[in-house]
Amino acid sequence: MPMPVTMTMMAKYVWKLVFDYDNSGSPTPMEHTYALTQSGSYNPMMFNEFVSKEAKKLVESGKLQSGASYRPSSVTFMTGHQMSKEVSSFLQNMTMDQPEKTMSYDRMEVRKVMIGPKSRMMVYQRTFEAPGMIIQEDTLKMIAAPLPKEEMVEEVPMQMMMVAMKFVKGLKLNQVVSSDNPLDAPSDRVRDWFGGSDEMNYMYGGKFVWIVPIMTTQVSEALTSFDLVITPKADPHHDDLAKDAGGSHRYLIPIKQTSDLFMTELTLARFSSDAHLLLPTMFWPNLPKGFTSDINMERGGGYLYLVWKMQKAYPV
Repeated sequence: MPMPVTMTMMAKYVWKLVFDYDNSGSPTPMEHTYALTQSGSYNPMMFNEFVSKEAKKLVESGKLQSGASYRPSSVTFMTGHQMSKEVSSFLQNMTMDQPEKTMSYDRMEVRKVMIGPKSRMMVYQRTFEAPGMIIQEDTLKMIAAPLPKEEMVEEVPMQMMMVAMKFVKGLKLNQVVSSDNPLDAPSDRVRDWFGGSDEMNYMYGGKFVWIVPIMTTQVSEALTSFDLVITPKADPHHDDLAKDAGGSHRYLIPIKQTSDLFMTELTLARFSSDAHLLLPTMFWPNLPKGFTSDINMERGGGYLYLVWKMQKAYPV
C-alpha cells in the first residue's frame, strides 16, 4: 500500500476593518452599535483542482504515482496558529467524500461596545483564505490606531497528508465468490446496508455466493456502473449470482464509460417491503450514486440491489 505523501498548501489570515470610531473629541464614553457578519464558503471543485495541480508536480518529481486521483486524509497548520472552530469544521470537509457543490453559511449579529472618552477604537475581523475557501471568523482585534500594513496579511502554511483515492475495478473471481459452506464467507465481501444477509442466494438454495470488490487507484481502470442481466441461458464468461439455485441465471456485468464520476464503494440493499421504492433517496446523502435493478426479480420473496457510491476523479 502506498505511503501518504505530504503536500503544502499556503493559506492566509487577512485582517479587515469592521469599523473605525473616533471619540477623541468627547470627554464622555460612547456606546457604539455595529453589525458583525460571520460567513464561510467552501468550493470543493476549486479545492480539488488546486490539489490536482499540485499533485501533478509531485508526480513529476516521482513522489506520487501517475494516473491516480489524490485527496487529503488530514489537513493541519504547520505553525503555531490557533485554528478557529469555523476553520476546523470546513477543513474536515476537505478530507471527506463530498458533492461538487459549494457549501456556505452567512449570519449577521448586532453587537455593542463602549468606547472610552478621548479615545479611538478600530475593530478588525480576521478572515481565513485558502484555495476554494474563505471564512470570516468571530476573531476580532480592537486597537486604537490603524493596523500596520505588514500585519494586515499573514501567510499560514498548511500540511496535507495525501492519499490516492480507491475505486472499484471489478469483482473477484470475475464476478463472485461461491462455496458450499457458509463459513467460507470472505471478510472483504460487500455487506448489506441494513445488516441483513449478504449472501446472494439467501433463501433460494444453491451455492453460497458473495460479492467481493477489487479496488484500484488507477482512474483508467475504475468502473462507472454494473448492468444486471437475468437470462435463461448460461454465460460461461461470467459467474452466476444464482449458481445452482435453479431458474434464471443472474450476472453482474461491469461497465466502464467515459466519465469523471467513478465507483468508490459498494453496498447491498435488501428489502422485504415496498421501502425499496425509496432507494434513489437512500444511502450517502447528497452524493452521486447508482444501483442495479432488483437482483431477486422473478424469484419471489424480498428485493435485493447492488448500490454504489460515486466520486469525481482528478487523475494526475
